[in-house]
Amino acid sequence: MKKILMVVLVSLLTISGLAFTGVDQEARKVLVVIWDGTEWDNIEALYSSGLLPNLASVGSLHHLTANTDCFGSGEGIQCMQTETKPQHATMLTGCLADVHGTFNNSIFQLVPDGLTVYEQIEALDASIKTAHLVSKNRQIGAVLFGNIKGDVDAFYASQAVTKVAANVAMRLMHRWRDRDFFIVVHFKMPDNIGHNAGNHSEKYRQAIMVNDIQLGKMLQVLASDGLRAETRVYVLADHGFGCPDAYDHECSPNAFIASNDPAVTDLMMEDMAGILLANFGLQPPDCGQ
Repeated sequence: MKKILMVVLVSLLTISGLAFTGVDQEARKVLVVIWDGTEWDNIEALYSSGLLPNLASVGSLHHLTANTDCFGSGEGIQCMQTETKPQHATMLTGCLADVHGTFNNSIFQLVPDGLTVYEQIEALDASIKTAHLVSKNRQIGAVLFGNIKGDVDAFYASQAVTKVAANVAMRLMHRWRDRDFFIVVHFKMPDNIGHNAGNHSEKYRQAIMVNDIQLGKMLQVLASDGLRAETRVYVLADHGFGCPDAYDHECSPNAFIASNDPAVTDLMMEDMAGILLANFGLQPPDCGQ
């Protein structure tokens, strides 16, 4: 059992456009970057206009659809909403709410022990470095993923601005450059901007472009350390935005994913765990369904 609670910062690095090719099927170095609440129409427009050069360097855009499955019957029916908690629980387990127990940001529980991709990777090979780095402590920190604190090498959860989480990730990638690793880093933008300004606002668009800048800095660390060709990179959103109105997202499944992984195509959120685990030769999880 490994447990390191980390709060680290590194200097800002220059942005560079990078092309990713030649990664083996089992990458053994994996970086997952989550842009919270990034709606498909907005990201597609910016991507097509050349305003997200770092995302474009990772790969083509594909649709990623948040799961909205319902369970139970009659008055007892419960459905998964397109909110941060249930979609992260699904993304990082491959299971749905009837298994991980989180239906929305109000009806949730700790993700059960042994269910996450982190724990499966650690069980395969404890020498693989793992990190859960998120900028929404109250949604996807210990309140949801507290059971993995003793399993991952780095567990960072705060309400800090996006660049802080990016800086933590950069420091770890550099420190672990000679090791296999699985790093998940979460940016709370543009979700927090959308709740205040709406997803049709210029502020929302600018927040997406800020994410791209931070992504570029992380890609530059990989390039500087000679890890570009051996690192699988996934950039994705947990859900979309703009439903039931421009300031919310409870019914917004239209997210995105871009990756240098040739296995990535249009996906459901529940597919993500299997995609990530395949890099380590692991099978999709058994959710008892």
